[in-house]
Amino acid sequence: MLWLTSFAWASSISGIVTEEGTPLPNVTLYLFDEQQGYQETTSLEDGSFSFENVPDKPVRLFAVPNLSSTAIPVFYPNTPDYCSGEKITASDNLTFDLETGVSLELSVSKDNQPIENVLVKVSPDSAWVRGGFSDQNGDVWVHGLPPDKMLSLEFEGDTIPTQWLTETDITYDNRETSWLRFDALHQTEISLRAGIQIGGLVHSGPTPIPNANVSIYANSQIRNTETDADGLYFIEGLPTGEVLSWMSADGFANTYSPSDDRPTTFEPILTEGASFDLLDIDAPLESTVSITLLDANTEEPIEGASILLYNDTKTVGRGEPVDESGVATVHGLHAGKYTATIFAENDGYSNGDVEDALGEPLWIEVEEESSTSITVYWEPREQALISVIDDLGEPVSGVLLLLQSTDSDEYQRQYSADDGSALVYGLDRGRWDILLSYTPVCPNDMGYIIEPVEPIEIPQTEDITLFILRDHDQDGMPTSWEEDWGLDPYRDDSDEDPDQDGLSNIQEYRMGTEPTAPDAPQECGCDNSKALTWLVLPLLWSGFRRQKHLQGQAR
Repeated sequence: MLWLTSFAWASSISGIVTEEGTPLPNVTLYLFDEQQGYQETTSLEDGSFSFENVPDKPVRLFAVPNLSSTAIPVFYPNTPDYCSGEKITASDNLTFDLETGVSLELSVSKDNQPIENVLVKVSPDSAWVRGGFSDQNGDVWVHGLPPDKMLSLEFEGDTIPTQWLTETDITYDNRETSWLRFDALHQTEISLRAGIQIGGLVHSGPTPIPNANVSIYANSQIRNTETDADGLYFIEGLPTGEVLSWMSADGFANTYSPSDDRPTTFEPILTEGASFDLLDIDAPLESTVSITLLDANTEEPIEGASILLYNDTKTVGRGEPVDESGVATVHGLHAGKYTATIFAENDGYSNGDVEDALGEPLWIEVEEESSTSITVYWEPREQALISVIDDLGEPVSGVLLLLQSTDSDEYQRQYSADDGSALVYGLDRGRWDILLSYTPVCPNDMGYIIEPVEPIEIPQTEDITLFILRDHDQDGMPTSWEEDWGLDPYRDDSDEDPDQDGLSNIQEYRMGTEPTAPDAPQECGCDNSKALTWLVLPLLWSGFRRQKHLQGQAR
């Protein structure tokens, strides 16, 4: 994800990445902002790297050496933990020195034969996953592991099920994996489970269906394949368990084994190494439903929306986008009863079920091998453009805006974007309450103090700007207020009482009194007091919460 923001831009962050002082090429470096948006780049042969157009705000730097490297992946300057990573700003001479880790050697086999191209993922406790692929002899090296860490191992491959290592066995359940010591694993030979092989015939009555897409499920794992010219399919590398397969092909109804429109019959294949080739699927010719979606006022097509058809138990849904003429045609249907759900919230309308005259979900009756067409008229809804900025006038991203109708149980939610704006769709006319919340990713990231917000009226006659206060240390006191009074805005000092008047800093802030003067609490009408400024500032902001932008009205 690239940053596309309206923040002031720093020139760059650049430097060199090394391993124990030696320049390290081919390291993937990620630069994260406090909302975990990121840029990435790769170090050159001399270890140098550079990020351009970096937002002028704190970021964290993460280095991931390639699989052949012995260096340990860490956040700058040297920690596996994201929140413990040092927050940096513009720099042109950063040195990111990685430590050399240990290397784990293993051998993997299946049915007493070495197995090639198995991906071994090694997860150190409280550190980052490293991996390696087995060669033709089944040997695999995993480099860049931190020493003195407990390890867990996962194995993936085209011909084996995904599986995990325990102290005594192999398991298909990752919740049963064990944490093991490095010396108990190094140069260990591991015999992997072969799993089961599943096959069958996909047909429609007596006619085989070639080139059908087939998915096979067993024990929470899924593999995919295609049928051959004779309608046959076969796949290996699934775990033992209850097995189900399903197919899709042009002109045929999407069908679950043996011949159902939804999952009903699971075949128990519980013996390791077993092969079962009778998981056939009999698929009828498809039925289709075409829905024309039009604006209820203008009868113009609603482009960009999508339609989802559910079966009568809502266990299976099939959907399609609406084309430029307002039509969405859903293929691959069995005969039966369906309801339709419209998703058009982002297009100036609402999400919801198509209803009948009584306000109940409309049932669409579909016959075998039929084509059904209906037209749906969808009422347009309103939208609101809301911007969130801090006390320096900078836009704030990642703020959750929850709009709750005062006339009904309806609500809408949206997060502010990088430019601080949130375009909230699908609003009924009327009065809406607004609740704001912001949750920093890390306890040492900047938070915000959010004052109550006045309700808004929809339709919106002007764009709305909401102001929130920076709180770098998340102690409930604004950064600017702490700076004005000589407190530490980067450390939680809310319970301290520097003027020893019996009131903590947070109490002084809330009461509008001076935290560094040993006076009794002052009246709101006192003159020449910064306390007065901070007491009335929320009131002043309430008058600015509706601010018309010079750049136009909301859509």
